[in-house]
Amino acid sequence: MKFQTSLEVPEQAVENCVKLCAVLNCDTLVIHEPMLRKFGSRIAELAPGLNLAVENNRFNKVRFDEWASSNDKLTLDIEHFWKFTLNDAPLEILLEELGLFLGKYGEKLQQVHLSGYQPGQPVHRPMYCNRDMVFSVLSLLAETGFDGFLVSEVGEEYLNRRDLVMDTLLIGSWQELTVVDV
Repeated sequence: MKFQTSLEVPEQAVENCVKLCAVLNCDTLVIHEPMLRKFGSRIAELAPGLNLAVENNRFNKVRFDEWASSNDKLTLDIEHFWKFTLNDAPLEILLEELGLFLGKYGEKLQQVHLSGYQPGQPVHRPMYCNRDMVFSVLSLLAETGFDGFLVSEVGEEYLNRRDLVMDTLLIGSWQELTVVDV
């Protein structure tokens, strides 16, 4: 589950979020750093066992490394990492840097947000919009033993049956081509 991305959240909403996590049996709540600073202690007080997995944002490389090293639980948004941290570097650089990240911080990683982002294109597109990147990222996650949640992060205009079917077929074809226990 993901916490609000606003600092203007009333106390009742914080309490309701924690209650919803309990009802849904969620053990992890994705949260951005500003919200963690403002609401993290209250959330921890209400739900001491709830993991707060801090998501990367529009970080440069130095800030990205600080984020990864300073938080106990992480949510990695691949699109943010590629676009903002790596400045739309070639795919090979994305995969190299992702491999380094997973080697160093993989044990902290709770969730990965994945879209079909391509440098220079609109954000939050379905995964099938960049098959090569998605297949490579999925394979790297599998090779490193990632066992958290993988979330397709798409814009509202892509929340429809056609795009969902296309992403489902993409994941299925990756599974057929890859020898992994998924």
